[in-house]
Amino acid sequence: MRINFLTKCIATLAITAGVALAICFAKTNSLPTSKMSESAVTLQLGDPSLSKITGLKTDNHPTGMDFYEADFSQADHQTITIESGKNSFQVNNVISLMGAADKDVPGGIFEWKSTSTFSDKQVESPEVARDGMMQILARLEAAGWRRFIDNESPRLTGEQAWHYGTSAEGKGVYPLDPSYKPDLEEWRAGEDSMPSWTLYANGTYIEISLQASGMAGVAGKKTYLVNIDVKNEYAFYALGYFPGDSEKMRHWEKYIPAVLAKAHAKRLATEATLKAQGYTIDTTYEDPPIKALQDAAGKPE
Repeated sequence: MRINFLTKCIATLAITAGVALAICFAKTNSLPTSKMSESAVTLQLGDPSLSKITGLKTDNHPTGMDFYEADFSQADHQTITIESGKNSFQVNNVISLMGAADKDVPGGIFEWKSTSTFSDKQVESPEVARDGMMQILARLEAAGWRRFIDNESPRLTGEQAWHYGTSAEGKGVYPLDPSYKPDLEEWRAGEDSMPSWTLYANGTYIEISLQASGMAGVAGKKTYLVNIDVKNEYAFYALGYFPGDSEKMRHWEKYIPAVLAKAHAKRLATEATLKAQGYTIDTTYEDPPIKALQDAAGKPE
């Protein structure tokens, strides 16, 4: 199972590389996908100088990690642009950012994380939250991002993916189907289980999760935070599968095929069990190619 490295790194500050590029956006009146307006904040994986953020703070940690952080007040929520070629997109109502690089890892920033809200309000209704999240996912799919299912996870779609992903077994770890819009009853039942979605495009991965919490004295509404991590393959595979193991992180391309093969075997076993319970397996789903392995083998993309 992959590990969320940024969370682990904040807790220990002792691993050699990894961070988060998170993205959150979703005002109901957000910008159309056909034309993005310019924003004062732009983020990009790679060379830190390519990201433009006023008030960015840098923390050079003794472990060799470099952290890049920015926080914005409620009155000054930011719209940021995530630069990723033809897959670029915007994030609205951003309240915090964190990125990271490692002096021992070439390529600069390998992960950014942003936390956002659905509007400038402190609380929202479940309907606004659901529609806001669906808008985020639709905008990403329109920008060319495709659903990713972890290699060990069952290939479920639609309503079945939603119910499995918000159940005790899949809670907070199973990547939901971004094309499925749950009804309000399903949403209310599942929004507290930290529903999450994972998408990919051209060797970059996005992990999105929702945090919902009630507020004292406010009935029928909650505080919602959207966390979106944008990662390159190093952050996604090396840090996700081999946290704390410097040898395997450094040479992750060598070790990852065997790990994924084992994960795939676990997926097939889980799918067999679920199929017997009446679930439908999406056998058309294909795991994305890993660009680093293709490059090493000299194969075309």
